[in-house]
Amino acid sequence: MIGEVRDLESAEIAFQAALTGHLVLTTLHTNGTLEALDRLLDIGVKPLMITSVTNLVVAQRLARLVCPHCRVRYQPSPAAVEKLGLDPHGEFTRGRGCPSCSQTGYRGRVGIFELLRLTTRLKELIRGGAGEAELRAAATADGMQWLSDDAASKIRQGLTTVEEVLRVVRIDGAGASPRAIAHRRA
Repeated sequence: MIGEVRDLESAEIAFQAALTGHLVLTTLHTNGTLEALDRLLDIGVKPLMITSVTNLVVAQRLARLVCPHCRVRYQPSPAAVEKLGLDPHGEFTRGRGCPSCSQTGYRGRVGIFELLRLTTRLKELIRGGAGEAELRAAATADGMQWLSDDAASKIRQGLTTVEEVLRVVRIDGAGASPRAIAHRRA
């Protein structure tokens, strides 16, 4: 376990350990999985090294859970719903505030995740110097679920709110799934 990869020296330690057969878990502070790959390249890790030992990159955010004791239906702003690519006629919930949640409308947290499996196809693209757009398209074609996809699912399940997702997930093209972006353009 390596606390955080911040520079080439810590990255080399992590990758050398992985090359010798050790399971290495570490963190990088980025906005998403593809940005983690960019960060590694930016600090000087060679594409061949990344693709030789990296199997999975996970991005996560913690969103507040809607309080189960004061849950009510509501209609978020149309602009916020559109930004996430959600059905504007969908059912949305929020907490109205009660003693159980200290009048906040939220109680607990739920994870929002993005998992990037480095498939053979993605590894070839990385070694070939592909840009983010090409990697994003290939990952989507391989069925990847982006942060915004998982966040939208958590909203549809009534676990969190549109406003909370927009607070914790960057939705500007980098954190948005190609499906959400296409919906916004339609």
